[in-house]
Amino acid sequence: MNLKKAYYFAFYKLYQSFEASPSRFWSEWKASLLMDILVGCIIITSGLIYTVITKKGFIIFESNLNTWIMVIIISVGNYFIFNHTDRWKKIISDFNHSKNKNRIAGIIFWCIFFLIIASVVFMFYLMSQIDWKQYR
Repeated sequence: MNLKKAYYFAFYKLYQSFEASPSRFWSEWKASLLMDILVGCIIITSGLIYTVITKKGFIIFESNLNTWIMVIIISVGNYFIFNHTDRWKKIISDFNHSKNKNRIAGIIFWCIFFLIIASVVFMFYLMSQIDWKQYR
């Protein structure tokens, strides 16, 4: 599975989980927002790993402007990937045709999903263990 298809599959699994919830409205927007958050978590984790290893600040964490630019780029990118001209409908219909492969890939996706969230929490824990007074 290439990276683009994996990204679409992640959106599909999130969309399906929101459709199974009691409030089924705007599931595509909720899935897109959660994709934004996941990409942000991956970038934050990468930045925190860089900060812990090099003990230098990551460029995104240096100012609020850099953070907002990152958020806007991710959000606009995901809007054009999923929501612009209702592309999400084609993505959902493509994955609805192959149910057997989706079950195994779904388990893998949810494992990766929770691994991403756990890595962010663990990286903030590591950041709290560093004595930052000696580096400022």
